[in-house]
Amino acid sequence: MSEERKEIRRSLEEITASARMNMQDMTNRAIALGHDLSEAKQVLGHGHFLPWLESIGISSSTAANFMKVAREVAP
Repeated sequence: MSEERKEIRRSLEEITASARMNMQDMTNRAIALGHDLSEAKQVLGHGHFLPWLESIGISSSTAANFMKVAREVAP
């Protein structure tokens, strides 16, 4: 059966196009996450943001990085 099965591979051009699309999507999602985190920080108020971050499984330093990206790249 393995002899009959044809292997289909994407061309490098297709892989490159897909990688570029995924990088753009990843960038857009990172910016959106940064905006969400900034908004949550405002809504939650003092003393509640860090516990909330922990509850969703994100470290404060990672959150700070996403929020910085959102501020600097897409204010």
